Amino acid sequence: MTRPHTVDLQTVEQILAEARDQEAEVLSDELPPQSAIQALGRVKLQELDGSTMALGTLWEHRPAALIFLRHYG
Repeated sequence: MTRPHTVDLQTVEQILAEARDQEAEVLSDELPPQSAIQALGRVKLQELDGSTMALGTLWEHRPAALIFLRHYG
């Protein structure tokens, strides 16, 4: 099931940039650094009804895949 959300993309981009910087030090791990995962988990999303939720609640009880798509055109 997909759930449309709005999010502060600048915050997400900053977190991912920090994670990329840290990856130079941690090349053997398959996951991003725990600090990046925690920071992404705190990003607030706006639900369609106007309420907000933390992104981390999506992987609180089971694994989740985050897919960022950029629309061209």
